[in-house]
Amino acid sequence: MNQTKQKLIARERIAILLTQAEKELSKRPWLSRRHVIMARKLATRATVRIPSIWKICRTCSTLLIPGRTARVRANATKRMMTMTCKNCGAVRRFPY
Repeated sequence: MNQTKQKLIARERIAILLTQAEKELSKRPWLSRRHVIMARKLATRATVRIPSIWKICRTCSTLLIPGRTARVRANATKRMMTMTCKNCGAVRRFPY
């Protein structure tokens, strides 16, 4: 199979897995985490980046959704957005 076709299929499957993870987050967080782990593994095998729409905790593989699984703070002086995972406490910083 063509490599570009493989990457296209991988992107589609990653999107499906992450939307399923988002749906399962409130009912079954362990299943949501499993979907995220599978999506990350698929992305590394196919050398595809996970879209920036979805933020993922690097330590516990939880989807970071502001207000539900992550605390978001904006620092105007440093022009940084800080996301703190409510599950494990890991911090990610993004410029804005």
